[in-house]
Amino acid sequence: MLHLTGIVLLGGTTFLNYIISRQLWGYVEADRNRAVIINSTTLVFGRLTGIGGAITILSGVAMVAIFHGVVASQLWFRIKMILVLLIIINSLLFARPQSLKLKKLLPEGDISELSALRKKSAAYYAIQLAMFLSIILLSVFRFG
Repeated sequence: MLHLTGIVLLGGTTFLNYIISRQLWGYVEADRNRAVIINSTTLVFGRLTGIGGAITILSGVAMVAIFHGVVASQLWFRIKMILVLLIIINSLLFARPQSLKLKKLLPEGDISELSALRKKSAAYYAIQLAMFLSIILLSVFRFG
């Protein structure tokens, strides 16, 4: 149950952040102040995502220990663990710097810089959400 809670927090906050970021980009040209406010409200999601990730990893390690590593030898589980690591790496190395750059550029940044940032953000969310979907599918259909 704890593992599912972590996954829901991790994936749910990422999806919610994606939805809100789409709203934010709609306001960048029309009402920059509103976009700044929307962006500032999403800062809490980073913490929730981190908590969800920590719960997922810790409960996953505990489950492997409880089942004496039987699950760890299965291909679907190994692929799932690689995807979890890629999600974390993608968040730390890509999303975090982009988020800091957006916070800096949003109040008075050039629209062309913001447009480039928007494209990178869209790519990030597409990759993250595809990896979450893959993890869910691997967990449900457990092959190999």
